[in-house]
Amino acid sequence: MASKAPAIALGIIFYVLGAAGANVFFPELKISLMLSPTIELLIVALGVFFLSALFYGRTGFITMLFAGIIIGGHFQELPVYALTALMPLLFGLIGGTNMGETAKLDLKGKKNFFEETEAHLAYILVIIVTSILVGFLFGVQTEIPFQELL
Repeated sequence: MASKAPAIALGIIFYVLGAAGANVFFPELKISLMLSPTIELLIVALGVFFLSALFYGRTGFITMLFAGIIIGGHFQELPVYALTALMPLLFGLIGGTNMGETAKLDLKGKKNFFEETEAHLAYILVIIVTSILVGFLFGVQTEIPFQELL
């Protein structure tokens, strides 16, 4: 299997581009699913996972652009949440890429897709747990008076 480092690097770049596009260049691109940050992150991270698998792991990093627009659009209000949300999104990208590559190898007759089912389910479980943790811990806006810090 190929190294995941290029996919991770491109995923981070596309996430930053989506977040910058939603916050700086095109503020009208800010999309919110109008849900709690936990549910929103969970839906987007699982979407990245399954869409990365659908693209057979080749262009799964492009889904991070849309994740950056949706989740990174919160950067002005919840900067720590927008940064820590990368963790479940990257797990989704890596797991989806693995699942897509396994499916591609199964179509070629080189590997059995269902032998890796436990690994794919483990990625989904990690995505769910990290999304819930990040959403609960960092998805609330904390008010820190700037005057008290000085």
